[in-house]
Amino acid sequence: LDAIGPDELRIPRLNGIKCRKGLDAIGPDELRIPRLLQRLRDENVSEVILALNATIDGQTTAHYIADQLGNVRVSTLAQGVPIGGELDYLDDGTITAALRARKTL
Repeated sequence: LDAIGPDELRIPRLNGIKCRKGLDAIGPDELRIPRLLQRLRDENVSEVILALNATIDGQTTAHYIADQLGNVRVSTLAQGVPIGGELDYLDDGTITAALRARKTL
């Protein structure tokens, strides 16, 4: 797998309001989508796998990027129960995500 580092993608908000990450205001312009699109064309990429934080900002960013990429397959890492995690200590959102990402054995 070839990966684009975290410095090349930043977290936007779709409503145009820039979010804060540390002291830097980050918006859609900082995502460098044109650079990513050029790389997809140059390298004939068939899938982009996004590894973003499991937060509202991360989900918003994933949807924004997927919309920008058009016909390229976009997937994200699975979310849910961590290896060795105990159900008693998980919140409802994590359990819900794990149920949605369940796999047949």
